[in-house]
Amino acid sequence: MKNAIAIMSFSLLLILAIFASGAFNLPRWLPDIVLLAAGMYTYVESFMKYKRFRRVRDTATSQIDSIPMGFVEVYGRAKKFPGMNEIYYYLSHGTSYDWFSNLGFFPKSSLTAKPFLIEDETGKVFVDPLNAEMILNYKTRFDYDTIYRETEIKEGDYVYCLGTVHRKDVVDIADEINKAIKAAKQDKEMMKRFDTNKDGKISEEEWNEARKYIENEVINKNLHKTDIYISTIGRSKEDSIFIISDRSEKELTKRFFIQYVVTLAIGISVTVFVLMRVLMRAL
Repeated sequence: MKNAIAIMSFSLLLILAIFASGAFNLPRWLPDIVLLAAGMYTYVESFMKYKRFRRVRDTATSQIDSIPMGFVEVYGRAKKFPGMNEIYYYLSHGTSYDWFSNLGFFPKSSLTAKPFLIEDETGKVFVDPLNAEMILNYKTRFDYDTIYRETEIKEGDYVYCLGTVHRKDVVDIADEINKAIKAAKQDKEMMKRFDTNKDGKISEEEWNEARKYIENEVINKNLHKTDIYISTIGRSKEDSIFIISDRSEKELTKRFFIQYVVTLAIGISVTVFVLMRVLMRAL
């Protein structure tokens, strides 16, 4: 997403610079400045991609029962947190005429991301997906003039996670959620809030939305209690790398290495090209 916006921004700036140089008789080196900035940005970005590549390649996979504090890598099956209906679900859509949505710059999207567990043969660890870089396989389907891109993590899927372990105080909230759901069913005023079509009945779709709302309310209320302390993988302020993926470590290592090499080559090529243009013009 960030790279797509950067490409769009530099492309627009280059077009405006070329137009301004011709239409308003501005200096010819104006487009060169934009190209040089784009080349330098890409060059610097390549080092960020190299950092991700090294982290994935060099971080050893930890067994969950002996997981250390700090930066870790784990791999195991996803499990729903007690009381949750879903783990992770993402859907974006746009018409075939809406090229911004189709390119992924401004997708119309819906997202469900809940705390979940990763389990290996030794134990389980809690994962908070907030602000994670999700690298998942997307399915694309077409329905007349609408394009859908969809992905999800289901219970039992193998999940790779690279992030920072810290101690989060949470409580076993399964009973809390069930009690809240029962109380909501008996609360006529609350049920009216979820009757979006105002037909006096709660449809299955409306009830699913009501459950999501209740779950989120209970989770947010309980995440800062101190009854039980468990290890949680998430994103830290000190280290921005936090990756959740349905791909293996080997696949991710290859992906990040290719991204690093391609980005570095583009950055160097564009920078050298602009410098050669300026040098040739000066001679």
